[in-house]
Amino acid sequence: MEHYVTLFDSKYLPQGISLYRSMERWCGEFTLWVICMDDLAEEILTKLNYKSMRLIPLSEVETQALLRVRPDRTVGEYCWTLTPFAAEEVWKRAPEGTTRVTYLDADMFFLDTPEPIFTELNGSHANCLITEHAFSPEFDDSKVLGRFCVQFLPFVFPACLPILSLWQSQCLEWCSAIPDGSRFGDQKYLDSWPSLFPGSVHVLSQRGLLLGPWNALRFPYSEAAAFHMQGVRITKRNKLNIGDFPLPQVLLNNVYHPYAVELRGSLTELEKFGFKDFIQSTPTGVQKKVVSIIRWGFRSWRRNRSAQTLHF
Repeated sequence: MEHYVTLFDSKYLPQGISLYRSMERWCGEFTLWVICMDDLAEEILTKLNYKSMRLIPLSEVETQALLRVRPDRTVGEYCWTLTPFAAEEVWKRAPEGTTRVTYLDADMFFLDTPEPIFTELNGSHANCLITEHAFSPEFDDSKVLGRFCVQFLPFVFPACLPILSLWQSQCLEWCSAIPDGSRFGDQKYLDSWPSLFPGSVHVLSQRGLLLGPWNALRFPYSEAAAFHMQGVRITKRNKLNIGDFPLPQVLLNNVYHPYAVELRGSLTELEKFGFKDFIQSTPTGVQKKVVSIIRWGFRSWRRNRSAQTLHF
């Protein structure tokens, strides 16, 4: 049994459900724990009652330290602030003997089994695995956004607790969506982990196993166990904004189109419960208020490429 954890609010239910459905196909025996970022998400997921999903109300996660910083952070920034706490919250609740919990971004989409990732982690004898962005050279933003991507983070308990403790304290102190040169959200803190925790942190060597649109021109999608559907937002009932990265047609056909079909199925399922508030606005420019929970929402202020629309 693998234990995973993610977090999202009701605006992001279609992506969260699509992640879960892809896990049913590819992840074997698993439990996906969801930290529900608002009451509506908890209410609807309770009604859906998925067999391999467990819910954690936000109120059970929030400490006094988290509540103190919440008023000064956007919705997205507060989600990032909570990310370092997510795996530990599951470990506290999981069945006795559970030692590994993997954090997932809610916009991940599995295309194959993640078993090769866990096999590599086991062979490294490390307590945590992190993945490089591995940007295509023409889109390399590692100096701003970090060498590593917070998207798929397995933690081995209790040995990983020093890593999580440092990350938690850092994100409580500062977790802004506006880069300051040495920090960006919860993400750029990971750059120091290999040197701060030698032997405890393993960098995934099979970089093609976890891909995203930022390296779609560098690696074939067929290598991936999961694809990070960064930038995908539902703008109308039958339209998706799929971001501003150039994407090969083969990737659109074999990854983005199946994801769109999955999202449509998720919307249909949600509408059975009267949920119709599915529009996810796309931020333009640096904004203080973030309207949807999605990593990298501020890319457009650095580039002027036009966003692409996919009908589904």
